[in-house]
Amino acid sequence: MLKPCRSLLFRRLAGLSGDLDGDLAGGPSDGGPRLSRLAGGPRFFLRLAPARLGSLARLESSVMTFRLFSGAVCLLVGLAYILIPWFIFPICERADRAAEPAAQSHAQSHDHAQAADRPMASGVAQGSAQGAGASAGHDRTHMVCWHMAKAELGVGILALWAAAVLVTSRTHDRRAGALSLTAGLAVLGGLLPAALIGVCPGPSMPCRVGTLPALMVLSAFFFLFSLVAGVWSAKAARAAQAAQAAGRPQPIAHV
Repeated sequence: MLKPCRSLLFRRLAGLSGDLDGDLAGGPSDGGPRLSRLAGGPRFFLRLAPARLGSLARLESSVMTFRLFSGAVCLLVGLAYILIPWFIFPICERADRAAEPAAQSHAQSHDHAQAADRPMASGVAQGSAQGAGASAGHDRTHMVCWHMAKAELGVGILALWAAAVLVTSRTHDRRAGALSLTAGLAVLGGLLPAALIGVCPGPSMPCRVGTLPALMVLSAFFFLFSLVAGVWSAKAARAAQAAQAAGRPQPIAHV
């Protein structure tokens, strides 16, 4: 009884082996559909070739580099919006404060040179007039460029916040929102000194000569960068969606 069972088992195993060889070779077999599904498994994993996995890894690396680079650019631009009106190309009031020590020292030396030829009464009168002028200058209202610089300070703070969002964002939607914000900030940063608030009317005023051109150039660069970065981010998101639609596993969690 054991011999017939053993021979039957051997025949079954031999038939299964022949069916598998025929299906993998492309020939007809009795168990073709079932074995073709089994053989279809390796074909699925063949689509995960190292070249394609390498391209997806390169895309993920490019997205990470883009996040860091765009965040760094927004950080520098935000600091520039804050520092340009107050330190780099200062507005009129800041420029006047920087020039005050030199003017005061020159005036003091001039007064000491003429002290011997000047009566005491006139010296006292002049000192009181200078004190009154200093108090009047201290109580004066701020210039137009001062208010513009305060508004640019807010633009710079918002640009710093957009930089933090770009660095920490893991989806295209958040990056698109942050880049839309940076484009709007670039437009606002250019309109504040040019039209919305403006600068001092004098053609030789420091805010018109230095601050206004610097802010316009910075805003133009920031707007162009926002457009280019938005287009690149959209292309990267479409590439990731195409890879996912093709049935490949999606290792790009940050696209």
